[in-house]
Amino acid sequence: MSVDLTWPLAPHGATHVDGRARDLHSNRAGRETKVGAARLGAVIDAPDGTVVELAIDPRTNVVAALIGTPARHARRHAAVQALADTGGESVLTALLDDIPIVLVLATALI
Repeated sequence: MSVDLTWPLAPHGATHVDGRARDLHSNRAGRETKVGAARLGAVIDAPDGTVVELAIDPRTNVVAALIGTPARHARRHAAVQALADTGGESVLTALLDDIPIVLVLATALI
C-alpha cells in the first residue's frame, strides 16, 4: 500500500491524495497471483477536511456516499458502510480506511 499526499497551494490549500494498494497470494512454490488492487485520487478541502473530489478504481458506487464527508474521523465509518454492499473487506476498504490515519500523521508533521 502506498499513499502520497501533496499540497499544491501550501500551506493553506487543499490536500491531494494519491493512493494505491494491491493484495497478492503466494503459493507454496513462491509464485504470486494478484488477488485484488485498488487506486484512489482525492482532494481534501482545507481547513475543514471535507472530501471534495474522489476517483476510485475499480469503479464503485461509494464515491457519491463519500463526497462531502469529513476525511478524518467520520470517513472511516462512511467508507466501511458504503462498501458493505460490495462484500465488505477488500483492498479498497483497507486503502480508504488508512486515509484518515495518513492525513492525521502528515498534518502533525507540517
